[in-house]
Amino acid sequence: MDKRTETVKMPEILKLTITLQGKEGAIGIRKNVVKALGSPRFIALRISYKNNSLLLHPCEQKDVMSYEIPHDFLLGKHVNFRIHSLSFVKELLKENDLESNCTYVLEGHYSPRMNAVVFPMSTASK
Repeated sequence: MDKRTETVKMPEILKLTITLQGKEGAIGIRKNVVKALGSPRFIALRISYKNNSLLLHPCEQKDVMSYEIPHDFLLGKHVNFRIHSLSFVKELLKENDLESNCTYVLEGHYSPRMNAVVFPMSTASK
């Protein structure tokens, strides 16, 4: 397989997913997504208009759209990580003909070439 397009397949129980929470205007990030990225201190959220996808990748604090991972996120059972932006989430749902007050799960894959987890909008399910 060409390394530039290679993706890493995860077992069913380790699927890389995020949630788009329309009503709350939040993006919920799961622990295994952060682990797949090498447990960085900061991650950035990007939109790929070309591929109609959301991307999460490790970054520096100073990067645009950088978010700090809660220090006890990977250790604590009851620690959640959400990125809150009502306008961003609502617009993303609207642009993809999804209901603005619903919660959707996006399934992603790790791309070694980009060192990012890529979440195609086409995977959105309620």
